[in-house]
Amino acid sequence: QQLQLRSKPRLDYRILATSRGGYHLLDYVGAGLRVDAVYEAGGRINSFMLYTPDGAVILSADTVVALDGVILGKPRDRAGARDMLTALSGRSHHVLTGVTVLRDGRAETGCEETEVFFRTLLPGEIEAYLATGEPMDKAGAYGIQGLAGLFVPRISGDYYNVMGLPLCRTAQMLRRAGIPLLEADA
Repeated sequence: QQLQLRSKPRLDYRILATSRGGYHLLDYVGAGLRVDAVYEAGGRINSFMLYTPDGAVILSADTVVALDGVILGKPRDRAGARDMLTALSGRSHHVLTGVTVLRDGRAETGCEETEVFFRTLLPGEIEAYLATGEPMDKAGAYGIQGLAGLFVPRISGDYYNVMGLPLCRTAQMLRRAGIPLLEADA
C-alpha cells in the first residue's frame, strides 16, 4: 500500500518490501486477531531496523481478513478464492490492520478493526468476479476498492483500513513521530 505523499516534496521516502510472507499463527480468535496483525506489522519493522539512518521513520502495516475468528489469507488458487467468497457471502467479517511507526528507536503500534458486510452473492457473480483475476492477490479473496465493492452494502469502521492502510490512524501516528502530513499539523 502506498501512502500518497508525492505531492509533498519535502518528504523524502522509499517504499521497501520485506520477504516475509504468510502467517505464523492462524487460529487466533477474538482479540487475538489484533495480536496477529500487530505481530506481522512489528515483525516487518524489525527487519529494517539495522539499515535505517538516524531520524528516518519506518512505517509498517499488515492486514488480515477474519471470518468467525479464522484468518483468510490470499487464495492459493481459483477454488480457494471461490470457497472464501462463498463463505463471506451474506455475512459480516472483520478486517484488522496492525500498524507500526518507528523513529529513533521508539515504536508506536496500533490496530484498526473494521466490520465489513457482504450481501448474498449469486454463484454466477462469484464466477464472474473470479474471471477478472482480481481476487487472487488479496487477503479474503477480494478488494473493496475494486469490483468487490459491488458486494459490500456497508461497513462499520475505516474504509481505508479495508484497503490495507488506515489513513486516519496512520496520520496520527506519523504526526506523533514528528511527520505531519498537513501543514496545519506542523
